[in-house]
Amino acid sequence: MHVASSQEPVRVALGRSGNTVYTVERVAQAADILLDRWPTKTGRMHIAAQRACLGALEGLKEARFARGSAHQCRDRGRYSG
Repeated sequence: MHVASSQEPVRVALGRSGNTVYTVERVAQAADILLDRWPTKTGRMHIAAQRACLGALEGLKEARFARGSAHQCRDRGRYSG
């Protein structure tokens, strides 16, 4: 599932100094990062983003909900813009 072409990819910076940067263009990429690469596996925003991505992959939610969760995490200092 791809992000619509009119939307910018979401950038994710992980690591102590944010030196590992991912450019996320698909919901599957976001789910992989949230489930397997995220440094801490807790927090309300993290869990909401995981659920939104998995729901979009299963066809239960629209990809825009996953994207919205990613932006909320970024706005709270968990993602790099």
